[in-house]
Amino acid sequence: MNSSPFEPKRFEYEGQHLYFLPSNFSELLEPPSPAYLVGSRGTGKTTLLKALAWNERLSNESLKRQLGHDAFSKEYIGVYLKLPEYVLNAFDARLASESDLSRALVPGIYLDAIALQLLSDAIAELISNNVLRISADDEQACVAEVFAHLWRATNPYGRHASRPSTTLKGLSQEMRRIQTALADYAVHGRAIDASVEQFLTAQCGQLGRDVGGKLGDLCNRSTEDGTASWHFKVCMDEGECLSVAHQRVLNTLVRLSKWPLFHLVSFVRRPEDPSTTYVPNLSLSDADRRLVLLDQMNDKEFRSLAEGVSTVRIQERLKDFTVKFDAIACLGRLSINQLLLSILSTSEKAYAKKLLKSAREIAKEPFFANLLENQPPSGDDEQDTAGTPLIYQAYLLDKLRVGLPEPSDPKWMRRAQQSANLRKKMVAAYLSLCAELGADVRYASAKMVLQMSDLCIRDYLNFLHEIFVESKLPVRGFIEQTPSLKVQDAAIKRASLNKRNSLRESGVLSPTEAGRIIDALAEITRIVQTTGPGKAPLEATERGLFTVDFSEGERKTYAELLALIRDAAEAGFLVVIQEGSSSKKFRVHTSLSAAYGFSYRGAYYNTLISLREIDEIRHIADPKRFAHTVKRIGERLAGGKPETGSLFVTEGE
Repeated sequence: MNSSPFEPKRFEYEGQHLYFLPSNFSELLEPPSPAYLVGSRGTGKTTLLKALAWNERLSNESLKRQLGHDAFSKEYIGVYLKLPEYVLNAFDARLASESDLSRALVPGIYLDAIALQLLSDAIAELISNNVLRISADDEQACVAEVFAHLWRATNPYGRHASRPSTTLKGLSQEMRRIQTALADYAVHGRAIDASVEQFLTAQCGQLGRDVGGKLGDLCNRSTEDGTASWHFKVCMDEGECLSVAHQRVLNTLVRLSKWPLFHLVSFVRRPEDPSTTYVPNLSLSDADRRLVLLDQMNDKEFRSLAEGVSTVRIQERLKDFTVKFDAIACLGRLSINQLLLSILSTSEKAYAKKLLKSAREIAKEPFFANLLENQPPSGDDEQDTAGTPLIYQAYLLDKLRVGLPEPSDPKWMRRAQQSANLRKKMVAAYLSLCAELGADVRYASAKMVLQMSDLCIRDYLNFLHEIFVESKLPVRGFIEQTPSLKVQDAAIKRASLNKRNSLRESGVLSPTEAGRIIDALAEITRIVQTTGPGKAPLEATERGLFTVDFSEGERKTYAELLALIRDAAEAGFLVVIQEGSSSKKFRVHTSLSAAYGFSYRGAYYNTLISLREIDEIRHIADPKRFAHTVKRIGERLAGGKPETGSLFVTEGE
């Protein structure tokens, strides 16, 4: 069966996850300190947190291969939980009229009880599997001490009721009882019994710190010298579901945390309130917790991650753990001129034939003679092979009315920089020429796939999956021979369209209206990148970085629209670049570029648009009126003065 090894699946839907850990994994997540992970959907947050979890380290062979050492040699125990699975939102309504202290303490105790239940179960299982060598007597003595501390005010089970055993499983049961009592209070308004209410006189997180410390002492009995080396990582996923009040609870827990219990929390965006706590005059700073920004990878780092993820999938399929995946070897190096050649060579238009002739002629010009031989050889840079017609260069020289410097020209000595200036307008020329010829933009090569993925591993796998299916090659053949431009183009466009069609299943709010916003902005991006007066599309490369400015009144008027834009970004259809109280800068996710025909690199230049215009678009249900309105707005924006630069200007001129 030639099923695709690249078909992406959510972590929750897999029988056993295949892991790839980036080279900086240990540096990012293994230090004994709190951390907030921030990254849009599909950037691998769940994989990173799950890689810390004790049960995955105990049983997952793929993770063991990635770690390359004893999974518990660094002496920490990670537990994983998904925050949306718990009734945290119910506390907001129940505690709305309570003091800040109560609003912090009650959900704080609830989160502590969840973490301590998971830790109790984890330690018990690690003892059973001989990871921790702890005697039954030590276990019971520790738990008895914990119970004596917890029940110092009252016996929660009554005089004649059976108490839980003084084992870790009994402690887990007690933590579960505390969770249930608080959940019943939040959801049903039931009174909190005295045994739980006693914790409301302590500081936020005191339960976790006290019991966590005793569990840490127990684990340290497993070390030869009894040193305090074991610590705990409470890995909380999907922190974006937390209200602002609960973000402050989390900030308080983290700010007051101490050895051995630390929190690591993932978010799809920066928390709305990353610093405020419920302790007066005490804020959370970068010194208190590390901020790990997964969306700030550079191209090299993302390529390494993407190739690593592909490699582990291929190795598992082939049962060959020596094979390596190389994106360029598989998908080829980008050459815009090769893509244009595939278009011009089949075009019957006179300008196409004229341009192709000119492109072959200028390749012989002295200006280009040595430059083709001295292109940047590294990585996934665009390169033209010897004999390739210089189509986009010829197009730019023609449309911009620029002559090539002769050897006697003072600018001749700077022809390498001048050629680089041509390359900067390469994509603009490609898009404009396709529009002028009425040809579809074609997409192929490793660089295009990597950049269209927009730092999202899930989108990268979607592209690779469709290319594999379209190629009809076996797995080993796929990684050893490059699929044709035709195969790649068809597959990439299908993957991009599939992404757009997945909007309704993505969980985005108001998918119909969100879809109109995405469709409109994507089409406007295509328009402003390919049309405009005179040389405008070539003067400013890849416009479509939408910028909106708004007053306080407009922010309130369009609050629903702004929430929709944010939601579409969190779902991976838009990318928010900058956000403030009176402005927002965003663009369409590049994974959608092939579905609409805009640049695989996305957008770089600002395009001013108003909230009123976007709001108008989202309410238009009639397809013809929608298309007409989008075209009108797009053409108006394309007529705006772009940011420009002279083709042959160099620094210092």
